[in-house]
Amino acid sequence: MDYISCPSSNWLSNVEIALIGFEKMIVASNQKKLIVGAGPTGVACARYLMSLGTDFAIADTRNDLNTRRLVNDEFPEIEFRQGILCEKWLSGFEELIVSPGLPPSTFGLSGTETPKISDISLFRRYWPNDQPLIAITGSNAKSTVVCLVAEILKFAGKDVLLGGNLGPQAISLLELRKDSSLAVLELSSFQLARTQNIKATVSTILNLSPDHLDWHGSIKAYYQAKHNIFNEAESVVINSDDSSSQPSFLGTTPSTRFSVKQSSEAPFGISNHQNQTWISSYLEPWIPISEIQLMGHHQLANVLAAMAITHQLGVKKSSVIDAVVGFRGLDHRSQTISQINDVLFVNDSKGTNFRASEVTVRGFFDKKRRVLLLAGGDSKGADCEAWGRVCDKYCEHVFLFGRD
Repeated sequence: MDYISCPSSNWLSNVEIALIGFEKMIVASNQKKLIVGAGPTGVACARYLMSLGTDFAIADTRNDLNTRRLVNDEFPEIEFRQGILCEKWLSGFEELIVSPGLPPSTFGLSGTETPKISDISLFRRYWPNDQPLIAITGSNAKSTVVCLVAEILKFAGKDVLLGGNLGPQAISLLELRKDSSLAVLELSSFQLARTQNIKATVSTILNLSPDHLDWHGSIKAYYQAKHNIFNEAESVVINSDDSSSQPSFLGTTPSTRFSVKQSSEAPFGISNHQNQTWISSYLEPWIPISEIQLMGHHQLANVLAAMAITHQLGVKKSSVIDAVVGFRGLDHRSQTISQINDVLFVNDSKGTNFRASEVTVRGFFDKKRRVLLLAGGDSKGADCEAWGRVCDKYCEHVFLFGRD
């Protein structure tokens, strides 16, 4: 409680002093929250806070009239500011809920000491601790794996709420929650950078390679953000083939591993059976890879990761097999477009970093197949040298376009 300096001992009674101090404490505890960013994530957070009756304001660094019109139409009574963020103004809020599109270097954000959280942190406050929460991240294949995990859980009869980075926003899932629901979230490094304790039932980093360096500022910061997913996790799933994605400390946390190599170390891997390569669980052959519809050898890791995650949740073998065999994958992710005159056209335009492209090129290469790669876009500050060597080795032609 604040101490109040009085001109004389007769000016206020002790009771009055105590009441004023109490009122000041109440004001401090009721400070507004500020939603920074009026895009889809910010709007979803605003809707939820509105439903709770929480006092909040909204800010957006863009000065466009369309954004102002959209916010004013839906939240006419809410304070809304546009333009450069003022540190003094930000300091008057209890907490900033920052949209993932705004990097730490954003003017105003970088200078304020007001606590900054993500929409995922807000979601976690209101998601019950006794209901399962699966948290998945990685540089590549996040969306494919979260969707396959959700499909397996649906085959097992679970009430699945899927969202996060791939949409819909995680916070919007709270309105759909039932007592029987479980949540499967795809999380980006942007979200995880401002999420300290997600406390997931199962957490995993599928893989790690340099990405989004323009947002994070360094590889170290990017990797640290990703590793926040392991904080206070009940169990973890580990990629044995990627040391950088593995938690630095497990302690007594239950874990299981997957690997695309034949290894006794990883319970979920591949094995040879009946002259075929099979997806296996504890060396027991479950599914011949010839029956999997996902295109490319690199998709085996995605299947194994989903199997390991759902194993941690106690899903039966039959549900896993039925879901995996029927899963056709997602649009723009190694998606077969057409086959014309023995030429297979594949859309992998969601592969938005060099490592993703490298994995895909390797996955589609064999001695009987020529690879013609169309690629281009924004390198986001990453080094393309290793990717160039892969293209040189595996691609007959590379057609480049776009910014870089």
